[in-house]
This record gives sequence, structure tokens and C-alpha cells, in this order.
Amino acid sequence: MKLKTVIIGAGYYGLKKAYENIKQGENDLLVIEFDQIAGGEPWQQNRKSAEYPFEIWFKSTVIDMSQDNEGGYILKVQHKDGITEISTQFVIITTGAVEKPRSLNMIPGDRPGGEMTPKLALSLLAKKYIPGYKPLVFIDNEASQEITNQLTKIQECHVRTLPQNKVDILSVHGSPRVNQVLVKYKETNETEAIECDAFIYSHGIVPNTKFIQELNLELTDENFILTNAEGATNLNGVYAFGDCSVRKK
Repeated sequence: MKLKTVIIGAGYYGLKKAYENIKQGENDLLVIEFDQIAGGEPWQQNRKSAEYPFEIWFKSTVIDMSQDNEGGYILKVQHKDGITEISTQFVIITTGAVEKPRSLNMIPGDRPGGEMTPKLALSLLAKKYIPGYKPLVFIDNEASQEITNQLTKIQECHVRTLPQNKVDILSVHGSPRVNQVLVKYKETNETEAIECDAFIYSHGIVPNTKFIQELNLELTDENFILTNAEGATNLNGVYAFGDCSVRKK
């Protein structure tokens, strides 16, 4: 399969770049999306996505990307029917990033059930599952504020929130489910053991760039793609936008 442009990711930036291509008369493009929706998070969008003036492969993942002998790129895309190899001249990467959970922030303690990131909690709510009736939410980003807003609307939920920048999380406890989180307040150095049945937390993000680890693409130490102000990378024809990338200084 041969195309001029492949866009990896159908979130905000992926759709934005696809529409820009269409507006410029470029119709030979494909958008690849690992989820089954386009344009946002599951709790923000209807899963029955509107029709777009370009093709989107949903539930599809780029498992490998390499350079060919003609200055273009070869993508191996895994989907429900198998693996398809695509040859393309331009690649636009808008794969975003995932929340950095407790395990990657090196918070000690038990590993109980009931601990989750804000986006996971929002996804559970979207599926009509309540993540906890006495949840402890650490406010650090838009998703953590949104899950707080939604949980406080549920009458049987008693939500406790803490601003992430005001406390240090010392440890998490519980078996088989979380029942206590020990924190220290930065201003007073006082500690508090907070009882809860859900621990909703994330701090920082991890870029979705594993599929390009073998490519000679310039990355930061945290594997964010380095770009210039126009989104261009160090490889000709490869661009990156959104949370998966950072601009060179």
C-alpha cells in the first residue's frame, strides 16, 4: 500500500493536520488511530464518530517505522485483519502521551486495587462504573479536576481532594484494595493518614513513542520527539505535534 501522507493519531492535532492537508488539496492520506474514537478522550466524544473527509483506520497500531531506500518511510500497521505494510513520503506523528502513574513516580507502599490515574477513572465513569465511594483525588491536571467534578455529582460519593503541589505522598496502603494514603504537607511538615477506597493520581506524562525507538529520530532523554517551531524533526518528511513532542531550545 502506497500513500503520500500518513498521520499517526486521531486526536486534536491529528485531525487538525488531516483537515489542513485536505484544505490544501492533499487527499492521498490516511489517519491511523489505536482507539475506536477520534477527536478526544472517551468521556468527551461520542464513540459513533462523525464521517470525515479522509480515511481513518480505527483500532490500529503502528508497530514499526523504518526508512526506505527512496527517502520515504515504511510503516507496519497492526489491525483486526492482520498487519499491513504502508509506504509513505510524509509521516505526521500526533500520538500524544499517557499519564505518569504512581509506579513511575516511585511512591512506596502496597500495590492494592483501587489506585488509578484520572483518565482511567474517567473512562470507568463513562462505562457507568464508579471508581470509588470514598475516593482521594490529587489535583494536578485537567483530567484530575474533571474526575473530581464528575464524582462530586454522585450523591453516594464522598470525595477528598488535595493539590498535588502542596503535599508529598509518603506511601499507599491496603490489601486487596487501597484503604489509606499517608501524606505530608509541605508548608507545615505535618503528616496525615487519609482513609479512602480509591487513590486517583498522576504526575507528569510519558510520550507514546515506543514504535519509533529504532528510528534515527532525535528524542529527549524522556523519549519526547524534538521538533522545530514548524513541527519538523531531524528526519526529512517526519513531523510531530502535541504532547508526544517538545520544541528544541
